[in-house]
Amino acid sequence: MRLFISQPVLSQQIRTLEGELGLKLLDRNRSGGRFTPEGTS
Repeated sequence: MRLFISQPVLSQQIRTLEGELGLKLLDRNRSGGRFTPEGTS
């Protein structure tokens, strides 16, 4: 999927959203990330 924004901007927006919601949406690792159960809901 193309979002037409840079990866660092998207990462920051996801972290901001996680902070506002008080939930972890992604489990991050060296090879990328996976959605948590909360992130798929």
